[in-house]
Order: sequence, then structure tokens, then C-alpha cells
Amino acid sequence: MTPKYFTIKEIAAFYGISTHTIRHYEKLGLVNPKRLENNYRVFSLTDIYNLNIIRDLRGLNVSLETIQAYLSKRNIEETNHIIQNNRVLLENEIEELNKKLAGLDMRAEILAQLAKERQFVQQMRIKTLPERQAFQREVNFDGEASFETELLQLYGELLDIKNFYDYHYVGGVAHYTPQMGLSYESVFVLDNQQHVGFNQFSLPAGEYASYLYEGTYHYSTKHVETLLTAITQAGYEVCSPIYEFYLLDFHETNQPSEYLTELQIQVKKA
Repeated sequence: MTPKYFTIKEIAAFYGISTHTIRHYEKLGLVNPKRLENNYRVFSLTDIYNLNIIRDLRGLNVSLETIQAYLSKRNIEETNHIIQNNRVLLENEIEELNKKLAGLDMRAEILAQLAKERQFVQQMRIKTLPERQAFQREVNFDGEASFETELLQLYGELLDIKNFYDYHYVGGVAHYTPQMGLSYESVFVLDNQQHVGFNQFSLPAGEYASYLYEGTYHYSTKHVETLLTAITQAGYEVCSPIYEFYLLDFHETNQPSEYLTELQIQVKKA
């Protein structure tokens, strides 16, 4: 039977790859086309078998170097070895994808919850909250404008060590005086894990005055003053710094009018 050969264009069409890629495989020794008298390349069934293996293994993100080594000494033992190795890699990828899927589901659920919370905008509510662990990055600046700039930078730094797909409760710790307005001492992320380079601290359990506001941070001082007045009128006194949670911000929307921020201050009956 006359051996069947295929041109480089036919091979490229079969596998949906460029002739440049096939020539690259040839340089690596992954395929070994025969040269005709006119110097044209033709590929044998053995090359087809090898290209099937290359396609399947590349689909598993196996490197060309690993494929090259495998093809050079392919036997049952090596085949079983590469199967087991790639099974582990796939299991790890599946685990990571499941984490991302769970994170996306959680973000969608929280967005739905926060949509319902908007009915309480600019109203004080008293919440009983458990102790919450967090890590923070200390900062030292005053004023809403400088804070918004710092938040963009520090937020990105904090999230370098967190999963993008998860929802992160990020906040700032602030103090207020009528003379100085708001001054921020740190930004934080609620998290039970330890992270190198960040200080661990906790928000104590207890009753908190909660106040939601929409829009940018330029009016933070005004909202804090409104909340402090409501706390006094309700017969409570302040016993913590101001915890400002950025529930919806530039990570979820380009529209500042859609931002949602929650102020929390621990209180006790006066």
C-alpha cells in the first residue's frame, strides 16, 4: 500500500493552526515531514498521530518541552505518568474554577442584598454585630479628597493578596472633631486570615449605629455629623472610632451616584 502523505496546507486546515506553528513544531522535532524532490514538505500518518497528541496535551496546557520529551520516549509507562500528572493539574484547575464560581455567586447575592438595603439610606439603625476580624494598612491624612486618592491606591494593594472574584468588605477607620472634620487612620479588609505586612485587629462585638449613604465620599463629613446627631438624640453615646464601609464603589460601577457606603459606630446607652 502506498503511504499517504499530506501537505503543510492540508495539515494546517485539519488542525486549525498556522503553517508557521507547524514549522515551529518541525524545528523542535515534534514532527518530521518528508521532503519531495521539489523541496515541498509532506507529512505522514505518524506526523498526524503526533499532532493529535500535541493538540490534546496543549489543550491541557502542557509545555512544548514536556511534549517533546514525551514523544521522544513514548511508551505505556510514560503515557501513564503524563496522564497522572495532568490529572493532578486538572483537579487543581477545577478547584480554582469552583472557588471563582463560588465567589461570583457570593458577589451576585450580596449585590442583590445591597439593592434591598438602599431603602434605609440616610436613616440610623441600631445593629447588634459579632466580633469581626480584619487586617489593616495604617495611613495618615486628612480630608475627603486626599482620602479618595489614597483609597484607590491602598485598595489595590490590599486586593493584591485577595481573590478578585470574592466580595471584600473594605473600610476605613476615621475620627471626627468639629474643628478638624474627618481624619482617617487606616483602611482595612474584614478577613480572618493572617497576612504579612498588614496589622491584624478586630472590631468588637456590640451594638452599632449604622447609617447608609449614596454617592461620592465628598460629603462624608456631613453624613458623619448627621449620624452623630442621631446617636445623641436616640439616647446613645459613642464608644468607638467611625468605621466606614465601602459597600459599592468603583469596583462595581463607573457611576459615583450608585456608590453605597455604610457608617458604623459602636454605641451604648447614655
